[in-house]
Amino acid sequence: MKIAVLIKYCPDSEAVIKVSDGKLDTSGVKYSVSPYDEYACEEALKIIEAKGEGEVVVFNVGPQKNAKGIKDELARGADRAVHIVTDAEVTCPRYAGELLAAALKEENPDLILCGWKGIDYDLGVTGIKVAEYLGIPHVMIVTKLELSDGKANCTRQSDIDEVIEVALPAVIGTQKGLNEPRYPSLKGIMKAKKKPVKTTTPAEIGLERGDVRAEYTDFAQPPSKQAGKKFEGPESAAEVVKLLREEAKVI
Repeated sequence: MKIAVLIKYCPDSEAVIKVSDGKLDTSGVKYSVSPYDEYACEEALKIIEAKGEGEVVVFNVGPQKNAKGIKDELARGADRAVHIVTDAEVTCPRYAGELLAAALKEENPDLILCGWKGIDYDLGVTGIKVAEYLGIPHVMIVTKLELSDGKANCTRQSDIDEVIEVALPAVIGTQKGLNEPRYPSLKGIMKAKKKPVKTTTPAEIGLERGDVRAEYTDFAQPPSKQAGKKFEGPESAAEVVKLLREEAKVI
């Protein structure tokens, strides 16, 4: 069995991002693999270990610095990787999905796992676009996954537990609670240095321009919160109503 894992290398969850002249200032910011993608890699490793055969292939699209994130997942236990190297970060999920789908077609995996969203732009779209381009089903926000007879039974988080059955291959978006990702061991880190990483580019894939539909043109910090107003005594009710109507304009 071949399982593909899509990972995103993005600012760490504890990173402080600054905005300068309408652009994100990421200088000095620590990067790491998105935590939801770590659940995907761990689940892939568990499936292959239980079967006793197969391989886990990591896929990433982005600049050369993303190689560090790829190495981290190889150190966890993934067998090899495919890196679509771009000059800059690909922020359009439609284009990222198109690039990943093209690379996945060459590998023809039995199952594709990914985090249900990245922790940077928080869109939750790329995995869905990959499934659309490949013409296969997808299930997102999965907290339990069981495979049998060429199908995947997925428990999805919502107001109630939803169990969805899809035929493989499929794209499954993982959520917190699915598993507990392992830490790379020293042995795993050393092995990762020798594991193969295939690099390619959008031009080599034939998608140099791609299906770009969304671009970020400006960023700004949210406005500072104003100090609250405190009212005391029953006679203040009329003043509260007046402010809600004339200042807050909510009534």
